[in-house]
Amino acid sequence: MAKAKKLPSGNWRVQVYAGKDESGKKIMKSFTAPTRRQSKANAAIYLTAKKESEQTELTVGQAIDSYIHAKENVLSPVTIRCYRKYREKWLQGLMEIPVSELNNILVQHMKIHMKAKKI
Repeated sequence: MAKAKKLPSGNWRVQVYAGKDESGKKIMKSFTAPTRRQSKANAAIYLTAKKESEQTELTVGQAIDSYIHAKENVLSPVTIRCYRKYREKWLQGLMEIPVSELNNILVQHMKIHMKAKKI
């Protein structure tokens, strides 16, 4: 954990490494609080959440499966069956992509590819 520094305002600040940007420059995240203990606690919470989110990177396929599973008792069996069929037939190209990397360009590319396949 980084050291807490007392600011001229009387507050305490802790800076932690948050990664690098596209150009390779370091990104530091700053946590300021009235007490040293509170600023360190906020930084620790951030680092723990960041570590957990990096470990639980979902793919699009896993996210779709999770959604379908969550809705099985709420939606009709026909709707669930349609969701599964749509996943198997139309979304295969997106299944292995991490959700964090999913963007409009990838989805539009899949749409164009599927239209070309239909013809």
